[in-house]
Amino acid sequence: MVFGHPRTRKASRLLRAYDLLVRRFPGAFVVLFIGVGSLVMPPATATAAAGLDDVNIARYGGADRYATSLLIAEQVATGAGGRLDSVVMVSGRSWTDAVVAAPLAGSRGAPVLATPPGELRADAANFLQRAGVSQVVLIGAESDSAGVGPTVVAGLEALGISIERLARADQYATSVAVAHKLGTPGEMGRLGRTAIVADGRVFTDALVAGAFAAHGRHPILLTKSEVFRRDVARYLTDKDVEHVVLMGGKAALHQVIEDEITDLGIKVTRLAGATRYDTAVKAAEFITGRYGDGCFSTRRIGLARAHVPFDSFSAAPLLARLCAPLLLTDPDAVSRSTAAFLNDALDVRASTPRDAVLHVFGGNAAVSRAAVDTYLADPLGTEGGRLKPQQPCVPGLGNKPIQLLGDVFSHQAAWSPDCAKIAYTGWTARYVSAFYIANIDGSDRVMVLDHFAGSPAWSPDGTKIAFSLGSGKWVKGDPVSHIFVVDADGSNLAQLTSGDFGDTSPSWSPDAQRIVFARQDLHHREGISERYDDVFVAMMNADGSNVTPLTPRHLSDRSPVWSPDGKWIAYDLGYELWLMDTEGRNLRRIAEEYSADGHSWSPDSTALAYTTFAFVEDDTYSGGIRHDRTLFVTSIESGRTVEVARYVSPSVSNRPKGTFTIIRRPQWAPDGRSIIYERNNHAGDAARTYAAPVPEI
Repeated sequence: MVFGHPRTRKASRLLRAYDLLVRRFPGAFVVLFIGVGSLVMPPATATAAAGLDDVNIARYGGADRYATSLLIAEQVATGAGGRLDSVVMVSGRSWTDAVVAAPLAGSRGAPVLATPPGELRADAANFLQRAGVSQVVLIGAESDSAGVGPTVVAGLEALGISIERLARADQYATSVAVAHKLGTPGEMGRLGRTAIVADGRVFTDALVAGAFAAHGRHPILLTKSEVFRRDVARYLTDKDVEHVVLMGGKAALHQVIEDEITDLGIKVTRLAGATRYDTAVKAAEFITGRYGDGCFSTRRIGLARAHVPFDSFSAAPLLARLCAPLLLTDPDAVSRSTAAFLNDALDVRASTPRDAVLHVFGGNAAVSRAAVDTYLADPLGTEGGRLKPQQPCVPGLGNKPIQLLGDVFSHQAAWSPDCAKIAYTGWTARYVSAFYIANIDGSDRVMVLDHFAGSPAWSPDGTKIAFSLGSGKWVKGDPVSHIFVVDADGSNLAQLTSGDFGDTSPSWSPDAQRIVFARQDLHHREGISERYDDVFVAMMNADGSNVTPLTPRHLSDRSPVWSPDGKWIAYDLGYELWLMDTEGRNLRRIAEEYSADGHSWSPDSTALAYTTFAFVEDDTYSGGIRHDRTLFVTSIESGRTVEVARYVSPSVSNRPKGTFTIIRRPQWAPDGRSIIYERNNHAGDAARTYAAPVPEI
């Protein structure tokens, strides 16, 4: 094993490595690249090797969101004969501007092109000139931080391009302004003139409507979840809208929104599923064949990751031209509802040729080659062995943290992959630790083991749980512990590691073939002062064989967690949070002020949740300081960090007995919407499990 010095690898290097990999294996995916001075040709398609071998893949994945957007814009231009009169441009940091731009762009046969707020990129400028663009419509406020800023405007003017900007005070008013620019809404067959209404704070609902909104000239109007905006209502009446498609369930758009629209004498169709995947499927089912002429007949289907909007920012105008709906999936596996729709659309049980194309948006990190290949090889199988939530993990979760599992001691809680259950360590009636599985409200509790289970980790298919368990033996003052695995029903307990080690914190690889864990060599240290050294990250096969170190000894590397896309392992390195690849190389620091109380990946592998610890000076409290525990999420791509929950408490005598002052072990929910974490009192004899909503990163 070769160990590198800790250093940060640029994301572009990883993407270049991926590009080289794709070039070495051109038979499975086609990634489009921009060539300076030349027009990008239509994407070639690649045939799957097995299973659905007559379904082709067209991938649009650039080095970043802007390159991906440009690839899609190039394809729209190619479909228009290589020349474009206009382009609709939005900031790459504003999904709301992108979704409301889709129908306007579709009505003009134009692409939606994303730009950095403060720069007109050379590749974008080159494209605009080659395509002969004479007008750009900017959506959103002028801003160098979030909107399309003056530097971009100056760059466009230098190219001799005329500019029109549509922007208002917020995303809601901007959506109405864009709708007015679009003009009279298009008709949706017998349903008549149709507009689309979506929550201005939930990107997926508006995003999946983009394809048919752009095709049918249906404006996308944004409103708040419980307040129907007057300007939206006035637009609907002024334009004689006969039918509204409500995107999302009643948690996204309250019943009051639907009632107020029907009170205007307008028909309403609500497209809502239990998850964002289901909502996308319902939208695809709703528009299948609705426009006639074979449009949206499901021979062409778009596919993008569900938890990040940027890959498919610009997809709507292209999908509108192709008459293809947009479905959602995860980076590492095609979700159940998406697979079910694809199976019906592609008629997988038939032997007739399909001549179908999947248009995949984003690179391998967005929708992995393995995920698509696994589906095509076994379309009737289950998501490559990974369970996905079929309903929100915490239904009705609002803007503030709530307690789960009832008012019981719950330590080191962990979601099941389908988020139907939570595993945790609690007390038996005799105040002895035991390992339980229960519903999120604490009901239907089942004891899996009558022992303490440290750092439980569900296998990707939800059938097994790995955990650490003390052996009862001590070496030089430290306990010997091993990694065990047990079936989710408590059967087939098996010990995976052995020897005089402190083995803790197991984490499964996405394919469930390997496990990483932290190992402390108890014989190696010399004395008590070295108790917390000589801890390293190791990897083994899922049956416990072939234990191999990933990090050097003589350090303190703990709590490894494998990313869902399989590329990274996050771990503690001396009270800092670091990443490394699965060979122990390419180290990268994520956070310095880290409490070493656990961390968790987002389901799409784009962000990490973790806690920090600090002291706050406060003379009003005895001792003059308080403990500050904060739960953060950090974007791996941008480094942006957002606070999720924070608890600041007195440190000594002013603290009421039983106060929960410590946050530990954050666990990202499988649906990506919430994070559960443990709150302890200072004495450590009480713990509760809470869930907090994930803010937009």
